[in-house]
Amino acid sequence: MGGAKRGRGPESGDGAAEAPGGANEAKPALETPRRSERAKQKVPWNQRICQSHAMERYGLARWELDALTDMKLKPNPYYKSAAPMRLYLQREVKAIYEKKQEHLKYEADHAEEFAAAREEAARQRREAAKEAALAKEAPLKRPSAGESVPAGNTPLPQELWAVVFQRLAATLEPQGGVRDPGVVAADIVGAGLACRDMFIASRAGLEALAEEVEAKRPLGMLTAPIPALVNAGAGAGVDWARWDKLLRTPLSCAMTELKAACKEMGEMVSGTKAELVVRLMAHFGLPDGRRCPVPARLWVALRQEHNWRPYGSADARNKLICDAQITTALRELSEAGHSVANTALCCTLQPLFRCLLSQAYGDTADRLAAHRAIVPQLGEIRVECARRAQEERLRLAEEMRRTYESGGRQARALPASWLMAA
Repeated sequence: MGGAKRGRGPESGDGAAEAPGGANEAKPALETPRRSERAKQKVPWNQRICQSHAMERYGLARWELDALTDMKLKPNPYYKSAAPMRLYLQREVKAIYEKKQEHLKYEADHAEEFAAAREEAARQRREAAKEAALAKEAPLKRPSAGESVPAGNTPLPQELWAVVFQRLAATLEPQGGVRDPGVVAADIVGAGLACRDMFIASRAGLEALAEEVEAKRPLGMLTAPIPALVNAGAGAGVDWARWDKLLRTPLSCAMTELKAACKEMGEMVSGTKAELVVRLMAHFGLPDGRRCPVPARLWVALRQEHNWRPYGSADARNKLICDAQITTALRELSEAGHSVANTALCCTLQPLFRCLLSQAYGDTADRLAAHRAIVPQLGEIRVECARRAQEERLRLAEEMRRTYESGGRQARALPASWLMAA
């Protein structure tokens, strides 16, 4: 009994005889199922992989994968409520990975050159920042217009004009009144544009207005930047003299003073003196290259007034802008025919709201007097308005009835065939 010769197959080349015997006889190999032609043609790197797998396996970031355009969305098979899976072509992900590795290898081989380039770019940025700060600082060195304007344009002495403007500053009302700091400051500045003497005296009026602001407390003590200024004073209140020096003559301050002020306001303390000055001015809303034109406490009050939210919002601070009593009075004035009251109710900005009331009624006392004058007539006015509204409704109803009746007569006058076709 001789053993049969078996070949190894087409991969093994020429066949070889096997030794006889049951122990050494090779068992017939199991036939594996044939794969489909479609599976044979499928290349592994053409498969798609999810985003998390690509980030974990290839070490890529989300922004690197976002550069791939061939991306498909597929529902998450594990969590139905989760966001769809982002599937990318594996060969494209691998290409990005290889390109990234080549870039990292190139950076490692030329580490000194890259470090020098980064240092040069940082130096250029620092130089550009210094030049920009110096350009913004240059206007601060020029004298203000008020310091170079000579007096003597009117026969009245300068002291008298100063008293006039101080009396104008005294018309400031407490918080919630019609004549707030913005309205009074606008009146002082507008009057100061009349002539040179009044322009010079307007500075005294602004100084007096700053004192009135501190005395009558129109400042919001819980509104920025007052809390930071109070904390800077170590609980002893706001040192307005110090902030007047920092905001009105910042170039005369030392570096330690500017750094301390920037730190208290939450700004960066690094950089040159020009950069610190520009940073501090920007924190208080001063335009580039402009020193504070008024005392610091007045400027803070004006900024608070400007930064308040639109009238009628749910913010608690706006209760001081126009409370329910003022709103009711304005509505009643609007019913009495005061168009300015209706315009003020539709206003969305607090400074414009106060300005409209000031132009129409002057101050709070005049507004209250105007409201008291129309209260006795308010009942008759409302009855008359209701009567006119009822007449208007009846007129519209009568017009509708006539239109309906005329339309019905025209329909009855048409031939029956036309009606059928319609």
